[in-house]
Amino acid sequence: MNPVLDEILRTQSVKSESGEQLDLRGCGVPPEEGRFLQQMVALAKPSVSVEVGLAFGISALYICEILAQQTAAHHIVIDPHQFRPSYAHQDHPNYDGAGLYSLQRAGFGHLIEYREQTSEIALPQLVSEGIKIEFAFIDGWHTFDAALVDFFYVDRLLRPGGIVVIDDTHFPSLWNL
Repeated sequence: MNPVLDEILRTQSVKSESGEQLDLRGCGVPPEEGRFLQQMVALAKPSVSVEVGLAFGISALYICEILAQQTAAHHIVIDPHQFRPSYAHQDHPNYDGAGLYSLQRAGFGHLIEYREQTSEIALPQLVSEGIKIEFAFIDGWHTFDAALVDFFYVDRLLRPGGIVVIDDTHFPSLWNL
């Protein structure tokens, strides 16, 4: 396991870009879900992958740990809240770049393309750019309509045989997705 991910899981906190220690408070994928993500990434063997929602970067660390074993892998992360206020976490005015900083600290910065936009803007742009992906992790805004729009555009990006993982499907808003 990457030492940065190991430290985050052990301490249940993440360092922000400004050096502040941020408490995870149950945010981020738990280890069993992280291992599942890694299995799916290993199965998909993506040259290009997309993640909707970065937050503290835990899921991206799991994903990039497998991507780093491949040659020329590229992971596009979409999250408008790395440096701006997040509605999901009112206690933190923003993530202070914690997700991106963790990825840099872990040595995965070269794999990352960061899009500081909402997914309903960024995903159609990727489609219009002709991007094709083999793996996607949807963990953005957890309402039915937002997740459906994310899935709609991810489906347009996905190569045949690609894999999509949707997080938090136990939420009632996502039961019918």
